[in-house]
Amino acid sequence: MVVFNKKKFEKGLERWGEDEVRLRLVTGTIRGELNVPHAYEWLRRKEEARARAREKESMTIARDAAKAAKKSASSAKAANIISVIAVIIAAAAVLISIIALFQETLRGDVSQVHQPKPVTGGADPEKAEPIRKTAPEPMRQKGRLPSD
Repeated sequence: MVVFNKKKFEKGLERWGEDEVRLRLVTGTIRGELNVPHAYEWLRRKEEARARAREKESMTIARDAAKAAKKSASSAKAANIISVIAVIIAAAAVLISIIALFQETLRGDVSQVHQPKPVTGGADPEKAEPIRKTAPEPMRQKGRLPSD
């Protein structure tokens, strides 16, 4: 009676490698009612081990991709916050420019009003009424306008 030693048989399969075992199964070099099923089983386990390794690698790649996506989303959020701050600063600059423009316009109105020059001899050729109408408010309040 021949005793089948599975461990010894599988060591031989390992030594040959998968391609050689497949070739020997096809050509019939591996024979016997115990050897052939064990050889196919050994090939199946090898294929399953490769599939598990591929799956593990795929999971690692997917996990790394998820981490990268999360980091990218956080960077995009920071960029959005910075852009909102930039828009607020730009709006403030526009507002300051508008205020400065109105102040300049008001100053321009005041500078266009000319104080009449005093005339020697006691007679002023310009009447007081037009001066009062065109004089700026601060001059009217301080009583610097000529009287009739």
